[in-house]
Parts: sequence; C-alpha cells; structure tokens
Amino acid sequence: MKAGFHIDDTSRRWKPIISDASKVSSAFVDGIEIRETAKIESIELLLLQRQLRWLGHVIRMPSNRLPRRLLYGELLLGPVGRPKLRYSDRIKSVLRKCNIPESQLDELAEDRVLWSLTCATGLKNLAAAAEQAASDRRARRHVAATATPAGPACPHCGRICALDFGLSSHRQAI
Repeated sequence: MKAGFHIDDTSRRWKPIISDASKVSSAFVDGIEIRETAKIESIELLLLQRQLRWLGHVIRMPSNRLPRRLLYGELLLGPVGRPKLRYSDRIKSVLRKCNIPESQLDELAEDRVLWSLTCATGLKNLAAAAEQAASDRRARRHVAATATPAGPACPHCGRICALDFGLSSHRQAI
C-alpha cells in the first residue's frame, strides 16, 4: 500500500494519499493524527526545543562571550511606549510554558544531561497540554454543532426559532 500526504486546495487541510480507497475511514484528518502518522512533532515544539538547546549552550559559555553578555544584558533608553522585547524576555516565556524554574536555570543548564532531561520533560508536558486543549476545543465544536436548538417553537409547524421576534416574523409569513 502506498501512503503519503498532500494538501487539498479546497479545505486547506492535509489529507492522506492511500492507493487502496477502502482503507480510508474518513475524508477529514486533523493535525494531531497527521503528526502521529508521520511521527513528527509540531513546528512550535521543534522551535522551542531549539531555543532551549541554544539557551543551555549559551549559559555554559564563559561570561566574556558575546552571546552570554547579550543574554544577560539590559537595554538602554528606548522609544516611548511598550519596551522592546529582549531575547531573555522571550526565553522567560518559553521557560514558563515548559514549567522550567527560572531560579534554577544556571544550575540545570550546567549539567548537560540534566538540562536535556528537563527540557524534554517540559516539552513533553507542553505537547500533552496542547493536544488536550485541542481535543477539548474540538469536542466543544462538535457539541455545539450537534446540540438541539433552543427557543420558541411555532405551534402550527413546529419550527424552532432563535428569538420571539423570529417566531412572530415566521407566524406572519404563514
């Protein structure tokens, strides 16, 4: 059986290419199923993994190296308004997403194995939370789509209207 993926232009979703049409169970394939089939992570997780790996590398550098000085550097007076985000601000948000404590950052990053395990655990928890949130959103959409409409019903034909105003308009049309 030949398998692969292509983008369907009408729905902008990835759809499977399978030579045997009887093996396809449905036309819609969501992103989680595609990533599981292809055995890849989401692009956000890959970017976060690279950022955390680079952060560990920079923290282990000597303090006189430019990347390390930039990581811990401060901005001078900037333009009026919201301050510009620094690389360290972005890293703090990544650490919060992955539940890595900022207070122990230097100690964790000094040991390569411990840093790698900490990052992998944080990213795994983040991926699980993201998949759970996606499945919750999907379930809410399906419940909303299959829910029975509530509102006033026409006594003549049984049509359910959203509002009393719609019911009165419907009665005038009958």
